[in-house]
Amino acid sequence: MQHFESLLLVEAGNKENKWRLFIFAGVSWAIWRTRNDWVFSNILVKSPKTIAYRALGFLQYWKQLGRSEEQLKMTWVLEKLQEGLMAW
Repeated sequence: MQHFESLLLVEAGNKENKWRLFIFAGVSWAIWRTRNDWVFSNILVKSPKTIAYRALGFLQYWKQLGRSEEQLKMTWVLEKLQEGLMAW
């Protein structure tokens, strides 16, 4: 979290920050939802990879909400994330 925060503060105004925030939001939401599943439904994930794929799913869904010119960049970012997950 501190590393992420330092990136945003040091590079204020950087256009890449919106992509960092986009990814951070997806990961945070996936962790939050996974935590809620565990606390309220007693569903525990078997692998951290499950949370990563859940985050990717949220990001793919949210991509549709962006402007059409941004969706191409989002598609590229998500493909890179998915490649990283497959290699993991």
